[in-house]
Amino acid sequence: MNKTCLFLALLIAIPAIGDEHQLRLQWSREIDTSSLKEEELVAVPLDSDVYQKTQDSLEDVAIQDSTGELVPFLIRKQKKESSHKVTKTWSAKNISLKPVKEVGLEIRFELNKDDPQLDGITILTPLKNFEQSVQVFAIDDSGTETNIVNDAVIFDYSRYMDVRNIRIPIARSAARRFLVTIDQPTNQQQSQLLELTKTLRGDEELSRTIRTTIEDRAFRIDGIQLWRDETETTHHVIDDLPYQLVETKISEDKETQESIIDIVTNGEPLTELSIETPSRNFQRSATLFQIETLNSGTEELQQLANHSLKRFEFRHLHEEQLSLKFQPTRHRHMRLIIKNQDSPPLEFQKINAYGNVDEVVFIADANQKYSLLYGDETHQQEKLDTAAIQAALSKNIPTVTVSIGSPVERDVSAIPLAPVDFRSLLNNPFLIGTIVLVMLSLLIRLLYTAAQKIEAVTENENNTDERETTL
Repeated sequence: MNKTCLFLALLIAIPAIGDEHQLRLQWSREIDTSSLKEEELVAVPLDSDVYQKTQDSLEDVAIQDSTGELVPFLIRKQKKESSHKVTKTWSAKNISLKPVKEVGLEIRFELNKDDPQLDGITILTPLKNFEQSVQVFAIDDSGTETNIVNDAVIFDYSRYMDVRNIRIPIARSAARRFLVTIDQPTNQQQSQLLELTKTLRGDEELSRTIRTTIEDRAFRIDGIQLWRDETETTHHVIDDLPYQLVETKISEDKETQESIIDIVTNGEPLTELSIETPSRNFQRSATLFQIETLNSGTEELQQLANHSLKRFEFRHLHEEQLSLKFQPTRHRHMRLIIKNQDSPPLEFQKINAYGNVDEVVFIADANQKYSLLYGDETHQQEKLDTAAIQAALSKNIPTVTVSIGSPVERDVSAIPLAPVDFRSLLNNPFLIGTIVLVMLSLLIRLLYTAAQKIEAVTENENNTDERETTL
């Protein structure tokens, strides 16, 4: 018992035994950094070969330089960049307005200190059914006026159609002051009501007069809105990269009336499966599972997605949904079950797979060479200092994407196995459970032995008392 307790205490107290071991990662691929001119934040996308030969957690991935030193890195999902135009608007301040004979209406405004250069202005007016000619002048620091928009037209043709334009594009200018002139600040609007006068003699109409009312109205302006077109860039995690499946096996279960498609992958982080079929006008319930084969040989199914697959094609009706999306998984065996009920099975041409891309990000020296190492079921990733990489990514410092060469198998036969880290073993729940069971059995045995000894001592004392009483 004492020896057992001493052994367990040593398990907890003893750190990892042995010298620092060399990496037993089985595969190496050269990282192409020939395009680098200076130190850069480099991103290395992983491919199917890496996924096929690594742990699901990618713990068995490392970066090594030409001197054999390990290089700190982070693994993240690769993102794609998309750009779209955004129009930013704000109200003009410091506006002055003055009617000028033979010119029209003069509007002057000045940009604030923090306002960017303009791409255009908008004349805000509540009026409808109008047409006005507008000119825009840029005023430099010396007060010189330069015409930058000549005879632009703002209009509203609501009387005929819902067509309206009150925006005036202008070329970007360094000027901070502007002059806008509007010709004919008053306009005429014809009344939609007509006055009809008839002169009659008995039933005979002698004359008829139709009078239209024309109203002069001022061109009301509520304000000047300034605007600028900018390009915004957003980044989205790639989830639609196509991957080649290792195997697809299609079978029909006539008893359950189900189409069963078994799918084998290389372990890529998939997010979507889709089917190609010539079948039309159908809707079927589909469920995707990932399959875990237990030690007993039985299969355990875990649901990944459930959705209806459909295609409607009839005259002007065209609807289609032939894919299932799910959370990223690197499971290598999946099963798609499609319920046909009493309908005939679908005809399958191909199963397509799509997913994420992981990339290894590290700081690379232009004068150094690097290799990507991977592939060891028992390897645990080293705890290197990645604070600088995290800080660079948080500041949106751009990365340079580089490629990797063909995989080369490393000779790891001469590299000793990693020493046993007893402390990490004790984090294993199965080991802890075993130790608890052993301790419990030893305790039961100890109690049983102690009870037997107590019973023997009690019996001896009773026998001694009987002999003394007889005497």
